Parts: sequence; structure tokens; C-alpha cells
Amino acid sequence: MAGAREDLKSFPPGKIVGGRWKVIEKLGEGGMGAVYKVEDKNRKSFFAAMKNGSNWEPLLLAFLPEALRRLGCVPSAHSPEKGAQEFEGRGTRVEDDLWEGGVLKLEVYILQQLQKMRDTVKLYDSGRRDKYCFMVMTMCGSDLMSLKRSAGRPFSESTTLRLAISTLYAIKQVHEIGYVHRDVKPGNCMIGKYGRDTRMIYLIDFGSCLFFNILGSSQIPGTE
Repeated sequence: MAGAREDLKSFPPGKIVGGRWKVIEKLGEGGMGAVYKVEDKNRKSFFAAMKNGSNWEPLLLAFLPEALRRLGCVPSAHSPEKGAQEFEGRGTRVEDDLWEGGVLKLEVYILQQLQKMRDTVKLYDSGRRDKYCFMVMTMCGSDLMSLKRSAGRPFSESTTLRLAISTLYAIKQVHEIGYVHRDVKPGNCMIGKYGRDTRMIYLIDFGSCLFFNILGSSQIPGTE
């Protein structure tokens, strides 16, 4: 287990993942994986963010499908297999099924559903290897927490209002596909990296999402 975790956090610059994505540098890491800046071998100077996750929890994964369904993470009307097939038709490869990558595959599934939305993180690729799974998505700019710290002073009223509206719009898009994010915080609210996108907020980290209509109930999980 320790070796698998170490592999997730030590992809060296130059490593090729998925036969296409060249690791440039590590952007950050967490308890179960890391985020890297990668370059598309087939499109020079096209950069994206790659997130990897652990693939060593065999006992957990054995119970994951039923556990997630009971929690409402995936509605019965939206099978992961069907979602993957539909998404492959739009030119993005999604290997295996939702469950074989644990939480990271749940993120892939949520991003699949969000691709029809206008202002959302784009999913370019995903896959599974012996010790890890990965997904490649839009390279964003800074998160709101970092922006606030670097500013060294409170945001202006107009900036605060614009950020609030953009963040609410991003949350609304997740609700429109039938999910609640459950982990909205400054660190998960990113601005775009280029042009118009720098004025937009993009939500990331969908590993805690839940489907909000369980067994016909309109109550949102995690709320009273």
C-alpha cells in the first residue's frame, strides 16, 4: 500500500501517462494522490491538469457500487456504463467502469455529465493502470483562497459581487445535472487561466458529490 501511495506522488517530469500526457511538474498533492501539470504529446504547448488517485483499495472497491448507490451518488437511471459510452462518442476516452477507480472515477462521471454545460472544467482523458487511475482536465488559474492571500487586502465590492455571481452559477450547473457538490470552499473555486476565463469561477473536486433525489425524496443529503 505504501508503495502504491508513493507512486502517486512521485511521477517524475517527462513521465508519459496514458500514452499521451507528458508530466511537466507537480502542482500539489493530498492524502490519496497528486495533481500535475501535463502537456499533450500530440499538441505541443497544449497544457492541462492531471489528477491521479489510488487504485489499491480492493476491499473498498468490492463494496463501492452498492455503497454509492445507497448514498445516492449515482442514480439508477444514470448507469456509469451508459455515461461512459455516451462520453466516448464525443471523442474522450473513458476506460473501464465508474467503480474501478473509486472516488476519482466518480469525479470523472460527474464531469461527463457537466460537459454539456458552457462554463465548466473540460475533461480530456481518463484511465486506469495497475496502481493508479487518472483524469486529465482543464488547466485552471489560482483558487479564491490563494487570490485573497496574494491581494493582501479585501476584494472590492464589485469584485466580490462578480465572484459571488460566478460561483453561484457554477454551483447551479452542478444542481442542474442532479447533484450537490458538498465541498464548496475557496480552495475548490478556481478562476480560468486565459482571456475571458479569468473572469469566471470553475468548481473542481467532485469526489464528495451526491445525487440529490434519493428514492423519490426531494431532501438534499447532508441537510436538515
